[in-house]
Amino acid sequence: MFSSAASPVSFMIKRFQEPILALNELPDIDYILISHDHYDHLDMESIKFFQNKKVQFITPLGVGSHLKL
Repeated sequence: MFSSAASPVSFMIKRFQEPILALNELPDIDYILISHDHYDHLDMESIKFFQNKKVQFITPLGVGSHLKL
């Protein structure tokens, strides 16, 4: 999760600390594993960053529908 809040609205459940790296500082990513669809695991801002990149998402049944932008 790279967003400022782990909630559907930005003023709730703020991060305790900044991410160690920014999304654009990450090395090339081959796979992203998402275990379930809670906001702290399914951060839409972060997922949208990978929209046009060559990365495969691995999710349980039902969670993949959240990735269709």
